[in-house]
Amino acid sequence: MEKQFSDVPYSSLISFNKAQYYYNEGMKYSPSVSDDYKWEIKKALEICNSAVEKFYDSFGAGECKWLQNTILQKSLSVQTEFGNIPDQPFLSLVSYKNVNKIFIRIIPWTESLDQTKNKLDAQKLYQRYASQKPIQEWSVDLPDDKDYQQHSVEIKMPALSVGSYLILVGTDSEFSYVKN
Repeated sequence: MEKQFSDVPYSSLISFNKAQYYYNEGMKYSPSVSDDYKWEIKKALEICNSAVEKFYDSFGAGECKWLQNTILQKSLSVQTEFGNIPDQPFLSLVSYKNVNKIFIRIIPWTESLDQTKNKLDAQKLYQRYASQKPIQEWSVDLPDDKDYQQHSVEIKMPALSVGSYLILVGTDSEFSYVKN
């Protein structure tokens, strides 16, 4: 039907429904099980790109733009153990989507940071943390299959002496709140 009405702007709504189907199929991807469904989200994005390019102002293209934004949205989370063996490297689990490089800073946790953590809004708190002098900072290139899927990897963290630390991880080397 999409091909039959390919010159009609409303065919973009058919394209959106096809893309939505592939997106939902792609959400079934489980890398620990198999590669089934791995490329379905990419297929959904390609369908949306085509519909938006062909009928930019149509209703279906508007729906495709929403789906494009959903597919292209970045996500990043990092997990580490609450306590680690002093002076020994340790691992952290990085879960990410549409991110190919992360920047890491380790900051000693101080009493003054502890006292302000509940008094500032998220943006000011992040800026306060980012303005602290790090004891270590580096970047890590993450594997990127360009499949628009969620992925996870373990990364090596440096040995730290006894103490409390804040680990900042972001996608921007300047650690700006807006870009992270």
